[in-house]
Amino acid sequence: MQDNFGNTQSSDSDLFYRSFFDKNPSPMWVYDQSTLKFLMVNDAAVSEYGYSRDEFLQMTIKDIRFEEDIPLLLENILTEKSTIQNSGTWRHKKKNGEIILVKISSHTIILNGESVRCVMALDVTEKVNTKQMLVKEVAKLQSIIESTSDLIFSIDTKYCYTSFNSAHKLLIKNLLNIDIEIGDLFFNGLNDHELVHAKNNFDRALSGENFQEIVESSAESPTKLFFDAVHNPIKDENGEIIGVSVFAKDITERKMSEETLYESQQFIEGIINAIPVRVFWKDRNLVYLGCNNEFAHDAGFEDSKEIVGK
Repeated sequence: MQDNFGNTQSSDSDLFYRSFFDKNPSPMWVYDQSTLKFLMVNDAAVSEYGYSRDEFLQMTIKDIRFEEDIPLLLENILTEKSTIQNSGTWRHKKKNGEIILVKISSHTIILNGESVRCVMALDVTEKVNTKQMLVKEVAKLQSIIESTSDLIFSIDTKYCYTSFNSAHKLLIKNLLNIDIEIGDLFFNGLNDHELVHAKNNFDRALSGENFQEIVESSAESPTKLFFDAVHNPIKDENGEIIGVSVFAKDITERKMSEETLYESQQFIEGIINAIPVRVFWKDRNLVYLGCNNEFAHDAGFEDSKEIVGK
């Protein structure tokens, strides 16, 4: 007995290996290492590639390759080992011209006294396409994150950066003169008050809370800045919290406008209250919108704001 497949006197072991070849759900074939001709193909290869078994046996392994891939194929064959060899992912073409991506593994066997190569081709087209689609989506998401002026960053359970966009990196550089890197501790450069406040916020999110608050930049900063910050816990596939993401929108202009408006209102209110006569104003439905303190006291109110809506 000289071989696994071609001997007329076969053992149970040979029959097992022949059945494993013929009925394997992945395409398999055996080819001559000198001529590269197909010598055997299994049912899955016939079904996957669209060629009949007779058609396969008139072809070489180059016939299911693209012309530009053949030099690399021949180079790979020269480096083949007798043991199992994983040759990576290759492009193959079916009879109908469809392109598939297959992961090739092979090893040398003896067939009818000759050394030949047995190949298994695992179709990974869908897996590779999904991965490429995911890469494109990640790139698109990264582009969106980088194009916004909002601050976006995330930290792990040890309060170290796991990601940040350019806007956040630039802000930290401008405020703290620190060039942050992935893995850096978020608290670097913060004063004690800022550190405690930031840690409390992170701990809230790490406990599972989603929340939003207005954050003010350090009093030591040359320019006062305000941010509307949203904190969210980051969970892994098992639902375990592994970090915190923060999205912060610069609302400094809005906040400063509100403060300016408030100061103007306080100024006008002071003038009205200083007038030694009773002053009030109503809407078109004769509902009080406001009054000065003189009028409020005469009307029996301790504070002028109590009359609003009456």
